[in-house]
Amino acid sequence: MAAVRVSALCVVAAMMCAMLRKQHPEMAGALALATGAAVLVMLSGELRQAVEAMLRLANRGGMSEESGALLLRAAGIALIAEFAAQMCEDAGERAMGGRIALAARVAMLALSAPLLTQLMEVVSEALL
Repeated sequence: MAAVRVSALCVVAAMMCAMLRKQHPEMAGALALATGAAVLVMLSGELRQAVEAMLRLANRGGMSEESGALLLRAAGIALIAEFAAQMCEDAGERAMGGRIALAARVAMLALSAPLLTQLMEVVSEALL
């Protein structure tokens, strides 16, 4: 049901932005930003449920809490970076959106280093 509400809000906001952009482009940008914030608030309950479900799955699967937390952080980085990059592109700053995406990839690579190290240790022990 949240997807329907979010879709309706975004369609109305997009039409309003299209009308405003000709006369008041700064107002259109502010409306787009406010709409994005409203979408995040609207989805906060679903995001919380998704995090709780991921933690339960990680616990059932025998994954350590540290690994589960790393996966959640990576998912959070991906979601926030995607949102920010889209907002930059909406504002006409496509290159800035690309920089955000690059920063998110670097952050996730840094986050994954401990997991990759553990994986290499397990593979090395299995082969020896």
